[in-house]
Amino acid sequence: MKKVMAFGTFDILHPGHLFFLQEAKKLGDHLTVIVARDETVSALKGRWPRHSEQERKRRLAKLKIADRIRLGNNDDKMQVVSEEKPDIIALGYDQKFFVASLRRLANKRWQIRRLPGFHPELFTTSQLAPPEPRQMLVAVAMVANHRRLLMLQRRDPRPQFNGKWEFPGGGVEIGEGIEECLGRETKEETGLTVKIAERLPKIYSRWEKKYGYQVFVVLFICTVVKGKLATLDAESHRARWCTLRQALRLPLLPLNHPMLKENKKILTNYIDW
Repeated sequence: MKKVMAFGTFDILHPGHLFFLQEAKKLGDHLTVIVARDETVSALKGRWPRHSEQERKRRLAKLKIADRIRLGNNDDKMQVVSEEKPDIIALGYDQKFFVASLRRLANKRWQIRRLPGFHPELFTTSQLAPPEPRQMLVAVAMVANHRRLLMLQRRDPRPQFNGKWEFPGGGVEIGEGIEECLGRETKEETGLTVKIAERLPKIYSRWEKKYGYQVFVVLFICTVVKGKLATLDAESHRARWCTLRQALRLPLLPLNHPMLKENKKILTNYIDW
């Protein structure tokens, strides 16, 4: 079986994407598509994608062209290639990121095929949808267990965020409820199933001008129902259980310090100071 791999952001799907995927499919018997992570897009293009990585992945699946769709790796961009072991890597007519690394190893491990564009003067994401600021609604879980608070050390290609400590959580997808998002993100990031004990009253907001987005954070105190703590290597360096005092001493993401300080009275009902 000849395996083909293709990469891309696939933020706003258009005929050029459809043509590229169909042509890539013709090169072999099995097509794997790697979807760029949100953080990778932000680091390379200086802005966040309009659609989250999970939403972009779902939209690609609806095309029913690829046999397998998976997210890339924030740290080692070649890891997915090593794991999938393609025979051919299909590149778009204007694809340039990480191409040098792929070509360096091509002769020994895979072939590189550069595919033609489909009316590139008409169909590019930048032409169809110029970048604009976006807003994100984020559900965040302050997970309490045995009177300790769960903290995750963030893995992020952006230096100002990498290594900072945060709470589990993530952006609400289109058509998804905020509590549904909370459970999904916490399960994905920690392996834990949680239940909501209390929603904290204040909604926090921060404008990241450099990356063109504003985030609104809704906080929930949660308790563990079941599961064993297991963080995603692609998103976190490590995890630890802390008292509130210990958490405040960590190098936190910008909003997390006021979240802890301003909600101390409520949090001490669940977590030791």
